[in-house]
Amino acid sequence: TKAGFTGAVVSKANYSEAFEKGTRPHRIRTRSKMVLAGPYRGRPSGWRVSKGSKAMGYATYGKKVQHPGTSPHPFMQSAFRFAMKKFNQEMKKALKRT
Repeated sequence: TKAGFTGAVVSKANYSEAFEKGTRPHRIRTRSKMVLAGPYRGRPSGWRVSKGSKAMGYATYGKKVQHPGTSPHPFMQSAFRFAMKKFNQEMKKALKRT
């Protein structure tokens, strides 16, 4: 700013950009596991699940799957606006005290 103040809103999670902007469809492959699997209840929509694993409450997908991608969930701009509003409020309070 003209007064010399600067600030930043930072998200240190390694998936922040993917969450913010969404992802394109992409392939997921196993690395150290035999198959990709997880609880059936929390399975990603659109992924094929074997009937046997479904009956046991699991979702087994195989060694590779085609992920359909994710929708964007922008949060950084709203976090920045919130931080700016809070900063301005605190700065006004501080200036009134002087």
